[in-house]
Amino acid sequence: MAMLSQPSTGRPDSGAQAAFTLVELMVVVGIMGLLLAIAVPRYNQRISEYKLQAITMRLANWLDEHRRLAMQQSGNCAISINTSQAMFDASVNEAGISNDICGSTANQARDPMLKLRNLESGTNTLTLTLLGGSTSPLYFSVRGLSPNGTQVQISLQGSSRCLWVTRPLGLIRMGLVKSGSTSCTYSGM
Repeated sequence: MAMLSQPSTGRPDSGAQAAFTLVELMVVVGIMGLLLAIAVPRYNQRISEYKLQAITMRLANWLDEHRRLAMQQSGNCAISINTSQAMFDASVNEAGISNDICGSTANQARDPMLKLRNLESGTNTLTLTLLGGSTSPLYFSVRGLSPNGTQVQISLQGSSRCLWVTRPLGLIRMGLVKSGSTSCTYSGM
């Protein structure tokens, strides 16, 4: 009876196990470190862009809510814009008198102020700039029109977005400032 033998691998059977060498492990760790060094800053930039997009959408919704409120309540609405604090305030009108249409009254559960820096919840680097000769306050009339319109640029950690309340229709458009440019590009127009 013939015995079956194991095929020879060319190595003596000394009980040694196969393993990676220290050089191979260092090469893998170096490659992983290089990939992380490239990916982490891009990831942080992308997170910053998403935060900025969410803040811009929140502002557009807040302004549209006050525009609709002016139409529903048949009154004018004045919204003051404070660029140093990145804040929109509908609680008082241009004369500093309580704004009953857009401001907080007993029968309305709406927020009369929008503080953009509170939405950021980060490094407090958000900036707000009025563009193109825009002035504060922003008005919405009984019909939802905006006689003065306004353009604002919101910037956060190197990314910028724009919001435009058109004159005279009061339509709200969101835009993007491309890197290396200073002008806003509005889509859907």
